Amino acid sequence: MQYLHPKKLFYLVAGSLLMAITINLLIASNDLAFGGVTGVAIILALFAIPLGVTFWALSIPLFILSVRIRGLAFTTRSIFATSLVAFFLFVTTPLQQVTSHVMFAAIVGGVLLGLSVAMIIHAGGSTGGTPMVACLLKRYLPLRASIIILDGSVITTGAVIFGVEKALYSIILVICLAQTVEYMTKILGTNFDPPDDHGSELSLPSSTKSTSPTG
Repeated sequence: MQYLHPKKLFYLVAGSLLMAITINLLIASNDLAFGGVTGVAIILALFAIPLGVTFWALSIPLFILSVRIRGLAFTTRSIFATSLVAFFLFVTTPLQQVTSHVMFAAIVGGVLLGLSVAMIIHAGGSTGGTPMVACLLKRYLPLRASIIILDGSVITTGAVIFGVEKALYSIILVICLAQTVEYMTKILGTNFDPPDDHGSELSLPSSTKSTSPTG
C-alpha cells in the first residue's frame, strides 16, 4: 500500500483549515447559505445543530456513492478531509465575526473557499457536498458549472429563510467560489480522471502525479 505524499497531505490539512476558518468568520456569521452541505449546515444551525456535525453527517451518503464511482482511495481522502473540516469548524467556532459587510464577506469568502476546495481536490480528495458531487460529475460537466447548478437549490431555500438579499449575496459567493476553483485547479495542474484503484491503494493516481507541476 502506498501512502499519501506529504505535500498532498499538506494540501488536505491546509485546505480544510482554511475552509473552516472562512466558513466561521465570513460565511456562517453573515447568514450566507451559499449551497451544498455547508449551506444546509448553516440553515440547520438555526436549530442549534453544530455546523461540524451536520457537515459530516450529510456527506455520508456521498461517501457511499463515491466508493462505487471513484474507488476507495479517493473516498478515504475525502472522509479524511471532511473530518478535518468538521473538527476545524468546531475548534474555530469561538472566533469572532471579522466583518458585517456582506458583499465583502461574499467576495472574499468565495475566493478563500474556492482556494481551499481547489487545494483539497488537488490532493485527490473532496470535502463531501457540492465539491464531491462536482468531482463525480467532472466527466459530464465542467467543475464550475456543476458547482453553480448544485448550489442553486440550497440558495433558494436560504432565500426563504434569510431573505432574498442574502440569497443574492450567496449567488455572488458561489460565482467567486466556482471561478476560483476552476482557475486554481488549472494552475495546480489538477487531474480529475477517476482513480482506477477500487480499494487497492491510498495514493493519488499516477496520472495526477505525473501531470501536477506542484508535486
